[in-house]
Amino acid sequence: TWGSRLVMQPTLTELKFAFDLKGYVVIKGALSPAQVSACNAAINANYSDFQERKGVLRNGVKAPFRGDGVTGRRDCGRMLFWDQPHCQVFRDILVLPTLVPILNELLGYGYRMDHLPLIIAQPPNGEGFDFHGGRLNPNGEWNEEISYEVQPAASNQAARIFTKLINVAFALTDTLPQQGGFVAIPGSHKANFPLPPSIASLESDLSDSLVEKFQLRAGDAVVFTEAITHGALAWTGETERRTMFYRYAPANIGYGRGYSKMFDETFLNQLTETQRVVLQPPFHLRLDRQCLSVEYNQTGEPSVVV
Repeated sequence: TWGSRLVMQPTLTELKFAFDLKGYVVIKGALSPAQVSACNAAINANYSDFQERKGVLRNGVKAPFRGDGVTGRRDCGRMLFWDQPHCQVFRDILVLPTLVPILNELLGYGYRMDHLPLIIAQPPNGEGFDFHGGRLNPNGEWNEEISYEVQPAASNQAARIFTKLINVAFALTDTLPQQGGFVAIPGSHKANFPLPPSIASLESDLSDSLVEKFQLRAGDAVVFTEAITHGALAWTGETERRTMFYRYAPANIGYGRGYSKMFDETFLNQLTETQRVVLQPPFHLRLDRQCLSVEYNQTGEPSVVV
């Protein structure tokens, strides 16, 4: 059974503490029921765009992640380009008022979407994704391109988070911990030793105490640094699990390949000003970069502004 829902979202002070401690924070109800319904309806209407990962493209190799060994996950990254009305909800999610202040805090003003958004559809018995990410590579080398660091507090400045890649994973279906799905190792974004193979395969007696399994309702979002070790267990639920990733980087950082070349003038003219801002290529703030923030009207309703 589901526990009671949190009504109040965490303050930014609470969020920073939790995020720095664990490497992630769960935002309950980040998407409204109407947005979740619109996402799923659009997916159903465009399901032919999804490709199943087979053979060498499979990401679940170790036993807890591989499922039945045949059924692959299905994924799609074309949602922003779907015909109306199906594309609209995914474009709106680019600039959620709930997330803009959080991303400004974790990535700095002028943050940008670094990859195309991605939807994963995980069928019953379908593969997950072996543990990946993490502060260190398997050989113990620093994973600099997704690094997480904190600038210590000084006499005139509070401590500040620096993370090169943030992932926002939106649950589009309900998931229970025992069914599989998203998993992470809290605190691994600060690890000083590489992940032991016995823990990566969940064979160690320590695995249960180290690995976090998530209970999520459709609309919840897990905001995490890619520097945390994370993955997805094989799915044992009776119906398809759906999750959606929006990945963001600081203003002048680019991890993903040049997907922004796909954003031609015709496409950009279909977007709002705020949506275009988050799709800017990487360049420094001092070069007149536009940034997003949130304003509140007299009734307390938020809106995203440039």
